Amino acid sequence: MGKIKDVGVVVGRFQVPELHEAHKQIIAMAKISHKQYIIFIACTSVKGSTRDPLDYETRAAMIKYQFPDAIIRDIWDSPSDEEWSQNLDGKIICEIGKKKALLYSGSDGFAKHYTGRFTVKQISSIDFYRGTEIREIHGDIVPTTKEGRCGVIYGVANQYPRVYPTVDIAVFKKNEILLGTKKGMKGLRFPGGFVDPTDINLETAAKREVFEECGGIETGTYEYVCSEIVDDWRYRNRDEKIMTTLFKCQYIYGCYNEACKKVDSELATLKFYPLDNKTMVQMAIGHLPLYKKLFVDFHLD
Repeated sequence: MGKIKDVGVVVGRFQVPELHEAHKQIIAMAKISHKQYIIFIACTSVKGSTRDPLDYETRAAMIKYQFPDAIIRDIWDSPSDEEWSQNLDGKIICEIGKKKALLYSGSDGFAKHYTGRFTVKQISSIDFYRGTEIREIHGDIVPTTKEGRCGVIYGVANQYPRVYPTVDIAVFKKNEILLGTKKGMKGLRFPGGFVDPTDINLETAAKREVFEECGGIETGTYEYVCSEIVDDWRYRNRDEKIMTTLFKCQYIYGCYNEACKKVDSELATLKFYPLDNKTMVQMAIGHLPLYKKLFVDFHLD
């Protein structure tokens, strides 16, 4: 088959443990049809997510193993398709100069987002593969080899250090505050918990936690108090930390003790305590800075 253009360009995410048949067929087509072929690996600044578990270097090595003569480059995400397309065109021109290029895309590839200057050949006859489904399958497979375990260690080591957001809620009834005890742990603590991806904001997370841990009691408006790094024993001497946001609200009515009777409840008890020094000395270490902030604010008011 004759060479139809000087350079073939393949663009893909390649977020799979090995190239699937669609990948290999598209790359082989660019290799056979052109004097030179370039593979651009789509990259994102989000490290270690379920959608993008593999970094650029890992994917480049995977492709280079099967296509050692390929030129491999990165192309980073942009806020818009137009900007991304301009960046891709610029990188292609830097590689090929005045040569002609033909871009290759799978049926579910980048073609629908590309608005650049080069012609795109969309390959629709190749068997359809979804990287998402492949990742889901492999995400359930326990690594049983040294190489697999090394891969897990490498992946975790190359994530950004994380701060896990939580919310805590100070529910007031006059000069008393609603506090609980946790099963198997010492000290009083505020109702609260981790922010869920489905929470549209921190206030929503706080209201959800009150509903889950306090039996859906009726409360007044939620007001921001402060945010603090939590001295949680699980994250001491680690890069990862927990940061909580404390809200306060007024108790109106409702049976809060019913929540503690649930099988899946994390709280063993839940009741109102006076906001004073005697209660302060009973606070759990991680919740003590929040209590002190409330205590000072309450008495300043």
